[in-house]
Amino acid sequence: QAAGLPLWLAAIALALLGRLGLARRHRSQPGSWSADGWIRLHRLSFLVHGLVWGALGLWLLPSDGRLALLVGVALLGMTAGSLVTAAFDVRAALLFSVPTAGPLLARLSGLGGPAEPALLAVVLLYLAVMVMVATRLGGLWHHGVRVAVAERQRAAEAEAARRELADQHRLMSQLMGSTQQGFWFVDTQGATLEVNPAMCALLGRPREQLLKMSVWDVFTGPEREVLERQLATRR
Repeated sequence: QAAGLPLWLAAIALALLGRLGLARRHRSQPGSWSADGWIRLHRLSFLVHGLVWGALGLWLLPSDGRLALLVGVALLGMTAGSLVTAAFDVRAALLFSVPTAGPLLARLSGLGGPAEPALLAVVLLYLAVMVMVATRLGGLWHHGVRVAVAERQRAAEAEAARRELADQHRLMSQLMGSTQQGFWFVDTQGATLEVNPAMCALLGRPREQLLKMSVWDVFTGPEREVLERQLATRR
């Protein structure tokens, strides 16, 4: 057991370096593999890491009862930690947890004695609860991702609509500025909103002056009555 400890530590170090290297490559070269390829590599790294930790419980578990208990608690803690931190991918968490906790359960089942069934039951119950917690956390994580994606899509659609409206307004302004037809835009109260150059020339007034006026300042008599009826239908 003592002779195998350095080998196990080296294996743990290699497993950690492999996972860190995989994460770094994913950040620097995300397009080097497909999404499915990255997921498979991610889960494979969890499996390898779990097998190395499982070796601690299978071959290197101390014969001293107190040390064995500490190692068992550490392995269960690693299992719980993987289920929680990797809840976004429960399969990866299980690929780590099963190889990690499996050998420990096998060793516990071979202890014998009246406490063995109760001890196994407690450990299995603990693992079952952690799996349920991880599944729940994974569902919440995926829900949060879907909400974030939906919000981004809505923001992108709103920005696209704003740009389209701005383009339409720009095109309309160009058309209004170049046409020989007079246009006078007013609100339901008759106040001027916009007027094109042709209408300014027709009325013989500058645009700045017309923007401060209403149609009632220009049209009187029968024209005023026609405008009043038209504006009343829009209110």
